[in-house]
Amino acid sequence: MNKIKELLQSKLASASALLMLSMTVVNAGNYIYNLAELLWLYALATSLYAMANVVINYSLSLGMGRETGFAIAAGLVQVLGIIFFHASLAQVVYVQVAVMAALFLALMWHNFLHERAISLLRMVTHHA
Repeated sequence: MNKIKELLQSKLASASALLMLSMTVVNAGNYIYNLAELLWLYALATSLYAMANVVINYSLSLGMGRETGFAIAAGLVQVLGIIFFHASLAQVVYVQVAVMAALFLALMWHNFLHERAISLLRMVTHHA
């Protein structure tokens, strides 16, 4: 009889542990599902940062190192943005996306689009 009682207690303890584990997994799953909504935005921020690094490294390979200042400034703005906007994880991710987009666009403007825009404006004003 003691063996049956010990076996039942063991099974009850195992079932209780399994129930607690499954509830923890379900709660973690809900938390992860909520984070998944932000995952594509974080991937966008990371992609913009990677593309900005490609532009910076391209400029460095040409012997122009001024673009590193853009990355340093973006890092400072990102830290300040997170200091001021951190009420939720979504705000932090939005700050990252905004700063990385601004960094990439500033680098593209500085390296590739600035001279073309000036040439186009000169051409338009010259013909007007």
